[in-house]
Amino acid sequence: VSQSRYPTLPSALSTFTDYRMSVNALLLKDSVVYVGTSSGLYTYDFRSGKSSHPVKPELNVHINDLAIIDGEVYAAHESGLTNISKEKLIQQAGPFQLNSVKKIKRIRNRICLATIDGLFICDAKLQPLTVINKSKGLLSSTINDVTADSLNLVISTIRGVALAPIQLIMNPGQTSSFRTPKITIQSVSHEFNEVTPI
Repeated sequence: VSQSRYPTLPSALSTFTDYRMSVNALLLKDSVVYVGTSSGLYTYDFRSGKSSHPVKPELNVHINDLAIIDGEVYAAHESGLTNISKEKLIQQAGPFQLNSVKKIKRIRNRICLATIDGLFICDAKLQPLTVINKSKGLLSSTINDVTADSLNLVISTIRGVALAPIQLIMNPGQTSSFRTPKITIQSVSHEFNEVTPI
């Protein structure tokens, strides 16, 4: 962050008097900081120096994540998704109701939604191409996060971490025969001492 563009760091952009409020996500776009909290969305504009808390039904929810998808700002939250740029609440992805979206990420040319009902891998119009959940071998359908490298999707669930081949994103028809393999940790080393799981 260039200090010529922004205030001298660190400085408080926003403070919250409610000690129960948590900041869950931050996003910077066009000199505006979007702050996703447990009580909704807050913004801070570096150019004007003004902060705001838009009071709108599609934004006054527990926000889990913020992302830029195709140049537009999205919020993932307990009621689904909100396209903040268009002020549009999205509660459906194809035939699926969006319940508690934890993360929204673009991986390759797909949009991945981590939800309590599984990982939805969608096209640019948020139409699910693949759903990975407990019925596909995950230990839980509650997905907290997802990331990828050149070979694997790494899926974080409430019961552990799973790997899935990245081809699921490129070739969604392959999921009919896909099952996530079980991964067992035999031991963990820490500072040259081996710890064996009980």
